[in-house]
Amino acid sequence: MSDLNTKFYDKMIVYIGKEETRAKIQKIILDPLLNHVMNRVFPYIILTCVLFILLLFSVLITLGIFVFNIRTPGGNFPTGEMLKAG
Repeated sequence: MSDLNTKFYDKMIVYIGKEETRAKIQKIILDPLLNHVMNRVFPYIILTCVLFILLLFSVLITLGIFVFNIRTPGGNFPTGEMLKAG
């Protein structure tokens, strides 16, 4: 029985290895499947990119506010002298 399976597998490998068969498999099975998956996933990819960009902007704005408050005289951040007096 094992010899029969091996022969079958060998014939299938040779058949699938032919360029014509691979082109048919790609045209009939793989391309429609990938198109369907991409159509279903694409909105989530766009949403993820938009959320990442919004997160990046919020981090940059927060960093800018933080740096601006440190550089202005009389900022709201306590200094060492204020902590000792406190």
